[in-house]
Amino acid sequence: MKMRTGLIMALVAGRAIVGAQTAGPADWSRVRALTAGTEIVVTTAGAEPVRVRMASADERGITVTTRQRTAERIPREKVRLIETPETKRDAVSCGIASYLGGAAIGGVPGAVIGGAIGKDTGPALTGMVVGWTAGGAYLFGKCRRVPKRTIYEAPPFIDAVPGALR
Repeated sequence: MKMRTGLIMALVAGRAIVGAQTAGPADWSRVRALTAGTEIVVTTAGAEPVRVRMASADERGITVTTRQRTAERIPREKVRLIETPETKRDAVSCGIASYLGGAAIGGVPGAVIGGAIGKDTGPALTGMVVGWTAGGAYLFGKCRRVPKRTIYEAPPFIDAVPGALR
């Protein structure tokens, strides 16, 4: 029974290691698929994250352009994390979208509920205004913020095993 348990644990651990090499953010092909000029944040071994623009990528590493407009080659072994920076969208476009979206999300239900409560237009108008405002404010906040997205994350064991994934 102990041998069977040990075997199962070894298989599960082996599967986790193999899965970490090939699944999701550890897939280097996602880095190679980035187009030149894409703004990214690169974290290398032992350094702070740096915001740069992608120039090119191959199996051996990436070439980026810094803010000083100099090209820098980063070997793949040193790359720990590549992600897109968090950004904000245009306030005017988001304002228009949230105005119309707030009308659909909050104004219509507010009118229906307000109309069902009272037989006159007062509660319906109040429900519309409250719903429209709440829906618009919610959508404006969601529209403006574009969260960062992980492009590549080195497997956690890459620092512990010399020559791993090379």
